[in-house]
Amino acid sequence: MASKGKKGGNASGNSDEKAWEEVSRNEFVVLQKFVGEKAPSKCGRVISALSGNSVLVVAEAATADVLAERMGEFEANTKLFISAGLTPAKAVETLRNNNLTVAFKEMIEYANAMEKVDKAVGTVLYTLAAKMPATCARHRKYIAELCAAKKIRQTNVEAVGKYMTRVGDKDLDVEGFEGDCGVGVVVTREQIAAAIAAAIEPVRAELVAERYAYDVMGIFKGLRNVESLKWADNREVKEEFDKAILCILGEKTKEDMEAAKKAPKKGKKDKIRISYKGNVGIASRAIPRYDLVDMKDYVEMSYEALRNSAQYGTGMDFEGASRYAAANLGQQIGGLKNPEYYNPYKNYTWETLIDQSTGKIRSDAKAAWNENWLDEISDNSAIRTEHIVSVNGGSERANYVASLGYYMEDGILQNTDFSRYTGRVGADSQAKSWLKIGMNANFAHSESSYQSFEDASTSNVWYTAQFMAPVYPVYLKDMAGNNVRDADGRLQYEYGSEDDNGYANRPSAQGFNSKAELYNNKAYYTRNSLSARSYITFGTVREEARLYGLKLTMNFGTDYTDYQRTLVYDKEHGNAAQQGGRLSKTNTRTLSYTFNQLLTYDRTFGDHSLNLLAGHEYYRYKYNYALGEKTGIVGGIDELGPAVTTTDNNSYSHNYGVESYLARINYGFKSRYYIDASWRTDGSSRFHPSDRWGHFWSVGASWRISEEQFMENTRQWLDNLTLKVSYGVQGNDNLGTYYAWQGLYDYTWPNATDAGAFVDKLENRKVTWEKNGNLNAGIEATMFGGRLGVSVEYYNRKTRDMLLKSPLPISTGFTGFNDNVGSLRNQGLEVSLRGTILDKRDFRWDATLMGSFNRNKVLSLTGGQDVITSDIRVIEVGRPIYTFYLPKTAGVDPATGKQLYYAYWTQTVNDEGTLVNTRCDEYITDNVAMATLSKYYHESREPKLFGSIGSTFTILKNIDVSFLTTYSIGGWVYDGLYNGSMYVQYAGNNWHKNAKRRWQKPGDKTDVPMLEVGGSYATASNSLIDASYFAIKNITVGYTLPKRWLKKIDIESLRIYATLDNIAMFNHMDGMDPQYNFTGSVAYSYTPSRVIAFGIDLNF
Repeated sequence: MASKGKKGGNASGNSDEKAWEEVSRNEFVVLQKFVGEKAPSKCGRVISALSGNSVLVVAEAATADVLAERMGEFEANTKLFISAGLTPAKAVETLRNNNLTVAFKEMIEYANAMEKVDKAVGTVLYTLAAKMPATCARHRKYIAELCAAKKIRQTNVEAVGKYMTRVGDKDLDVEGFEGDCGVGVVVTREQIAAAIAAAIEPVRAELVAERYAYDVMGIFKGLRNVESLKWADNREVKEEFDKAILCILGEKTKEDMEAAKKAPKKGKKDKIRISYKGNVGIASRAIPRYDLVDMKDYVEMSYEALRNSAQYGTGMDFEGASRYAAANLGQQIGGLKNPEYYNPYKNYTWETLIDQSTGKIRSDAKAAWNENWLDEISDNSAIRTEHIVSVNGGSERANYVASLGYYMEDGILQNTDFSRYTGRVGADSQAKSWLKIGMNANFAHSESSYQSFEDASTSNVWYTAQFMAPVYPVYLKDMAGNNVRDADGRLQYEYGSEDDNGYANRPSAQGFNSKAELYNNKAYYTRNSLSARSYITFGTVREEARLYGLKLTMNFGTDYTDYQRTLVYDKEHGNAAQQGGRLSKTNTRTLSYTFNQLLTYDRTFGDHSLNLLAGHEYYRYKYNYALGEKTGIVGGIDELGPAVTTTDNNSYSHNYGVESYLARINYGFKSRYYIDASWRTDGSSRFHPSDRWGHFWSVGASWRISEEQFMENTRQWLDNLTLKVSYGVQGNDNLGTYYAWQGLYDYTWPNATDAGAFVDKLENRKVTWEKNGNLNAGIEATMFGGRLGVSVEYYNRKTRDMLLKSPLPISTGFTGFNDNVGSLRNQGLEVSLRGTILDKRDFRWDATLMGSFNRNKVLSLTGGQDVITSDIRVIEVGRPIYTFYLPKTAGVDPATGKQLYYAYWTQTVNDEGTLVNTRCDEYITDNVAMATLSKYYHESREPKLFGSIGSTFTILKNIDVSFLTTYSIGGWVYDGLYNGSMYVQYAGNNWHKNAKRRWQKPGDKTDVPMLEVGGSYATASNSLIDASYFAIKNITVGYTLPKRWLKKIDIESLRIYATLDNIAMFNHMDGMDPQYNFTGSVAYSYTPSRVIAFGIDLNF
């Protein structure tokens, strides 16, 4: 609910106003004067850093120490938010909204210090932070990492926002979420080009014969139904389609233009065409696992860590430390209850297992079990299948299409799956020479069972199973190490708790079992969606008509989604065991519609071509959410009725609208010179009526140099050479809330039988559109009859008036307010080469090579600041936004085995005799505290160069072979998972094999310090991993049967194929996935799937 609230007092220059204002029932007040009179001197620096109109909120009776503490919190939180991409003013405004502060702060911290990002990432990240309700707290880390890694982008942010709003605090169906929302899906230009080529190929002969008189746009419209392009950038699809048509047909001639005007585009279709596409495949994990030590190494390294703590921590000699380690090994690994239960080597006790003279397990020790947790939860032969049947046809005046589809995949996690049924119908008709109408509708029904936990939660099976120490069994054992089966002879899960058998006491993930989480808990959903589009066009197709070229088109589209999710948590084990199990039901409904009216005029007069457009558009979005949750469930009944205690009931709705007016002009002269200009104004319900409208424009020009007289001598080999340049300003209204300007009240504070509320968000009537200025300049060329194509494009994008939260002192009771702050620049170069290397009678080789680089720079930060640091990254004017800023290691001390660091801070005693930190010349130390203070600039995550390489081979005209690879050179990633396995903090977590090269005795020279469990280390440069990689994304081999074989059985074409997706990736760290990651962090969730599939394309 939105409401106008009280305005906060502005103490600056307003001394006549009363000293304080009451702004909440907690008697917090706005008091600039109090700050000046009561603040201790040590807070002076903080006060001077505040902007002129900023105020602090403190209790009336607050002491100076309380104020100092509040201002310290304010400064720390402000810096944290600025490091996440907010300007200082926006960070202060954000701190005025307590809910958003909590959400954004957790997303920053849990994602290993988010940072200032470009428009795409920053907008998405902040949008979702603000959009997700407080009940989504447990999902924030996962979502933040996906946003930072650009696995959530503008193409799918709406889907993600809707999905997460429905999820709330319930378990997230990760597989279903990522599948339904296109998370991590990056459709490259090569993939777009391949899909376009596949769409063109069945009609290529007709297209070449009819040239531009063929229904070219019909092919393009058909791309909307190509599943692989669902999450593709529409602009890139259009550009690649235009390039493909140009490569096949060349530029339009005057004859093409005349032929295209004489008849409706689809007039030649007068037969029914039936198509079937189907494939079946097997999916498995695509990314290798982290290379962790085995059971034997784990036990020996645990023993060594204990010995190190005694020998180097307390000063024992080697023999005494060895005895100490042997005596305590059982308790560290096996727990306090009965340590021998977790000893897999049953012919020895923990104390006698290790030969103390060598530190190794005795040679005759035999393990009673060796169960790999990740193996137990994985399915490396998960089935995936897809089938699509379509019918299309038409006549001179009408065309229709209908299709049905089915998709099913088993997850690479056991007991997870996803299925989807789809249907589509469409028709259009040239009813009269002056009237054309059409419509299409798409329906989808999907169901999924999934694993609902993410991040470092113990219930996140990806995390727990991957790093669980190998000594712990998956299945329940007796003291002799034998499996204990139930009454039906089935294996039982080992939960690591005393309830299992009276003596289990696993020190890690006690009460949990990763495989049991998949089978005993339930998380499933169904989703039904309907999308419909219709249009009506008034405008004659008769050239002799006076109004030929003038058309009025009205388009109407609507989208409806109904989503129902059920979560059931086991009543015997896990998170809800103490509550007797927990069950929740979530239902959401989304309805949106778009209505536009477009008036166009398109004519050619001799050497002049003119295209004009004027239009109006209205978009409306409505969302409804309802949740019910109970505990004390009845096993086997997934309904709320039988459950005992209601723990949550909630519902809410959202409404949003945008109205737009637009105009465009395109002019061409002699098919050589082109100019275009556009203008639009958009009004968004997110903003106050006085600042609701944003005005945006663009201008552009292109010059077909190849058509000039002075280029005549090149026409034998140069088909096209075009120079183009454009500049435009686009707008963005997405701040992550539908109520950007309003003051809001939180009505979740009941007062007995009456509703209770307090001001939750301050209004700002001046917040308005974010603007993005884009300069693009490029050159395109095709040569040798289309055999070689070159495209080079430079872009420079400046974002200003960025929509972010402007923070306020947290002591005001508000985290901030919505505002326009900050500026950022992205610039880069994209180069594309496409060519036919060989074109023989029985062999053709087409290849593509793409390379890009992007450089971003922070241009300004509000509040006069130039540098903001947070954890391991820095935001600094003039630097890339992905720069790492963290301590620098100096190797390992050969004498002590301790990690060494460079430092420029030290501790000294001041005149009062107090120990203080003092800046000094650089030196080397093992002092973690001083190293943590001494941060250095390192390289950023941003790659030096990234792109793709692909090729298609046609052999004997019937065999096609293609591959697609991607690459990235340069950049760094901080892999927290790897860091945690090198510097183990908790007993029960496994070590990485790189820890085997650790320091073991004085004189050892290595880069890995001595083993410790729970040791103190600075997060330093040795945890940065080179993010360069080379990935083989796809290999496809197909065979198209000769048409002469098929004519006899009335088949138009038949192609059989085998395809391999995500085949291999070569990088600097097994287990790490640096793809699509542009902020330098890693995720705790699903890895990409490797799929081997076989299929057919059949056309009648």
